[in-house]
Amino acid sequence: MTKRDGWSITEAGLEAIAAFPSPDELYAERNRRYREIDEQRKRAKENLSGVQQWIASALELVEAGNWTAHDDLAELTDTSPAEVAHFLANWSVRLPNAYRVLNANGSIPDEGILNAAYRGTDLHRRLSGEGVEFDGEGRACQAQRLDANALKALFEERPDDDDIAGFDAAVSKRAWMVRGSNVDGFNLVDDWLRDGYVSLSASQLKPFTDAPSSDELKQWVETAYQHKSYAYRAQRLQEFDRFLRRMQIGDLVLTTLHGKVYLGQVSGPAHFAHSPNGLSNLRRDVRWQPADPVGIGRLGPPVPAMLGSQDYIVDLTEAYLQLADLMPPAHEPVAPPVPRPPRELAFNAITAEFAGDLLMDQAELARIAELLWEKKQIVLYGPPGTGKTWLAEKLARHLTDGARCVWSSSTRPTPTKTSSRDSGPRQGAAAR
Repeated sequence: MTKRDGWSITEAGLEAIAAFPSPDELYAERNRRYREIDEQRKRAKENLSGVQQWIASALELVEAGNWTAHDDLAELTDTSPAEVAHFLANWSVRLPNAYRVLNANGSIPDEGILNAAYRGTDLHRRLSGEGVEFDGEGRACQAQRLDANALKALFEERPDDDDIAGFDAAVSKRAWMVRGSNVDGFNLVDDWLRDGYVSLSASQLKPFTDAPSSDELKQWVETAYQHKSYAYRAQRLQEFDRFLRRMQIGDLVLTTLHGKVYLGQVSGPAHFAHSPNGLSNLRRDVRWQPADPVGIGRLGPPVPAMLGSQDYIVDLTEAYLQLADLMPPAHEPVAPPVPRPPRELAFNAITAEFAGDLLMDQAELARIAELLWEKKQIVLYGPPGTGKTWLAEKLARHLTDGARCVWSSSTRPTPTKTSSRDSGPRQGAAAR
């Protein structure tokens, strides 16, 4: 089926009906293919998560009037065109300009391999409006294609961070965000706040005493990560450059966890420290603000949009004054952090506010939470697009303060006890 110009059945759909004439056969084949595609996209997301930041940056270079191909991104990320296509189609990957990634021959990918954000959209018309020329067979002009070599050249020709910001290191301070809530699947933020530092994973980088020059750092990264793809090396080089060379003592630093922002000030130079698996061995000391964290919703523009960046280290200097106002005055004594009291093992309560945010009945959500606590698992089932994954993620994050959770929506079990979900913005889901 396609949503383009209204719902209609595709040629592939007609072929499927002919090949599987009975409803049961058609439904079984549909489920088999759905599970297969779902697994492919999950694997692609996992395999390319380490270079997602680079892919996002590369797509920013594909301006209106140009296009690139899955093959070109695959060459630079050392993977296959199919894996790149499945990565971009994953529902949790929403990268700007991803619709400008076409097949190598210039044809527009089948709707089934497009990200949900672009399904039902006439991409031929959209790209034509941006200046991309198509031949009579619907293939984009190869002269307007940014191949792997062109993308690599554009990436390396990008202006330096300091050139973009017009930054004067002698008189200015900067602000930075460093991500730490999911470093190879581990949450490091609690350790940062407790022990007073911020870190990067640099298990392959050789220890040093003095901060390297730009050329030295590039050579170190090329040598240490020569077994990795070009995209991975470029991404790590940018991270290390910001952490080692651009971040300075006195700069503001923030990190996020569970929708809250923690602020601090860089208080020491970069140094190496022992850490399990090298997850946090490159560090800078930080004096974290002891006050309660700030909700992201309290921050004004442009901070929320900047926090949406895919980068592990984000330059927030544009919002320095806003962030500095949230720090205590320099003369104000800083109290030592108060240890958090041990917490009883229990789910967070289902509040009226949370139920209201989900537009669902509070008692129904509380019953689902009770079943989850008692049975250790629940299954949300229903037709595609009814909000099962959305509800599972919202509920899991609320109940556990955002702890890492895993669920599957690729199977359709036959429940023995169900609770209908007949309220909220999406209809037709149920919990067992």
